[in-house]
Amino acid sequence: MVDVPPDLQLLASKVKSKNGPEVRAISPSFMHKVLQEAEEYKGCYFAYWEHSGVKSLFVYRLDRTPNDEEVLPWAQELFSDGAIHRDIGPYHMWLVQGDVYTVDTVADMVGKAFSEHVAKTDSNADAFDFDKTAVGRKLSRRLRNGVH
Repeated sequence: MVDVPPDLQLLASKVKSKNGPEVRAISPSFMHKVLQEAEEYKGCYFAYWEHSGVKSLFVYRLDRTPNDEEVLPWAQELFSDGAIHRDIGPYHMWLVQGDVYTVDTVADMVGKAFSEHVAKTDSNADAFDFDKTAVGRKLSRRLRNGVH
């Protein structure tokens, strides 16, 4: 066990209660809100939510990938004993605990959520044709057969 400072314990409790005991639905607007409102602690930003019994801790930095020493005390405070799944990217670390199986990365999930949202809100999304726009026509004249 890692010795967790009292200020981190209080902040972890605040982060855990920020999105309520459980989020009803994960949407693009929810993800945007969570990442924008993430709590900063020593150069890292922490966002936590629970959905369908799955606990998620998303940690990001603006300069590099968070390391285990920065994330471990948070995981200790926010997760119970058991397996924790981890996805690491260039500027983030995502920890998940619960009955979950996925082959998608966080970016894949967020991208899918955005595309599903667009498909639901814009019934004409499939009918969009770039070549029929003024910009598309201008580019197609300049790029004949892929040559400038």
